[in-house]
Amino acid sequence: MSIDRGGRLRVLRRRPAGEQSRTGRVVAAIAVVAFLLVDLALVWFAVRQTHPHTAAQGEVPAVPLPTPSASTPAVPAQQQPTNASLPAPAPQIAPVSATVAWRVTPGACASGSVPQIERTEDAGAHWTASPVRELDARALFALVAIDPSSVRAVAGVGAACTPTAIESFTQGQFWRSASEPVTAWYPDPASTNAVRTVERSVMTPCTTVSSVASRTPAEALVVCSSASAQFTADGGATWRDPAGGAHVALATATGDGYLVGVLGADGCAGTAIEDLDVDAGSLAPLSCVAVDAAAAPTAIGASGSVVWLWSGDRVSVSTDGGRTWSPQP
Repeated sequence: MSIDRGGRLRVLRRRPAGEQSRTGRVVAAIAVVAFLLVDLALVWFAVRQTHPHTAAQGEVPAVPLPTPSASTPAVPAQQQPTNASLPAPAPQIAPVSATVAWRVTPGACASGSVPQIERTEDAGAHWTASPVRELDARALFALVAIDPSSVRAVAGVGAACTPTAIESFTQGQFWRSASEPVTAWYPDPASTNAVRTVERSVMTPCTTVSSVASRTPAEALVVCSSASAQFTADGGATWRDPAGGAHVALATATGDGYLVGVLGADGCAGTAIEDLDVDAGSLAPLSCVAVDAAAAPTAIGASGSVVWLWSGDRVSVSTDGGRTWSPQP
């Protein structure tokens, strides 16, 4: 009992012990559930923040590329392929190291031939094909190796063979529209004598462009099908022959210049691998390989001092900038 402020007696009733226990358990259960919900929400938010590119890492199945839009890097519609007689793009090889490289069998928009991207991690002894055909890719125009697992390319997608930037971060197992443009120049699939930069189509002095090697968005060396070279340092506004009329059949960009494959060089019955100084307009011989780059599709690619040469079913690797090769081409 107790006395209230008015002087009246009040009888205080104590809850039964069982009722108090049940009430406490209910309150505790509600608190635990609320804590778990908050904890799950925090975990979900953390995962979203630390793994924003789950699809790019191959954790979800690849899906067909969307129709090019403002968010899909692609060539403007008026410059898409229209001429069925255009030559097929040249093969390409993009090394990452002395053992890992990517290569492209390009296919052609009009011929129905199947393009293919392959990857090796044993210096070319074995190659694993990537399923780019699942993306409805009809041709492949450019290839840029990022690291042993990652690569970007420009593919001709769909019946219109629309040049579209694609990328894979899963050793070529899964593909998606590229998150950024491919900066490498490549032969324009809509014209025999033009090349494409990341922004536009550029006319060249070639009658037919065979291949192109670029170092920056403004600088590139174009190989013409006539085995001549043309160089620009101003985005294609002006061109000149930096090789002094030499018969250049292959070219690849290096960290400080270009390596080229020259036909008909003195003392070389095959293809001479030479260092091209575009500023001085001079060539420095490095090696001679028993490959006829004019007779068979041949590709050369460099990453630092590592250079790969691919012709037919033979792949050779140089670790000293193209001076010596293993196996000897």
